[in-house]
Amino acid sequence: MFRPRLWRRMNMALAQMPDSLLRRVGGDLVVAGMVICYLLSLTPAG
Repeated sequence: MFRPRLWRRMNMALAQMPDSLLRRVGGDLVVAGMVICYLLSLTPAG
């Protein structure tokens, strides 16, 4: 894994977040991923 100390710090920060904030961040990431997939599907293949 690349940069294990950074991953450990990020996991600790996520574990200390309140549940409501973690749900919101997760939901935002899902929506952002869907938008990116949609935009990539609009580009012509080739």
